[in-house]
Amino acid sequence: EGTVFLEYADNSAMSTNLVTVMSGTSGVGGVLNITNKGTVTLTGRIPAGKYIRIRTSIVTGSPTFASRQGQEVLI
Repeated sequence: EGTVFLEYADNSAMSTNLVTVMSGTSGVGGVLNITNKGTVTLTGRIPAGKYIRIRTSIVTGSPTFASRQGQEVLI
């Protein structure tokens, strides 16, 4: 089980005014080698001039994370 976060901040070190826009958790229970290809979709509005990142966190077990190309819309 793992959690993914969409965050933004005022600086590239992600240490000034850090804001979590959205997060989501995906996982499966069981034993041995179970593969769950569950997805989490993150959406949100990021103010202009901010630095963004997608951060992952392991909740239980040893999940692996992969990302697909996203979409950016400038308003």
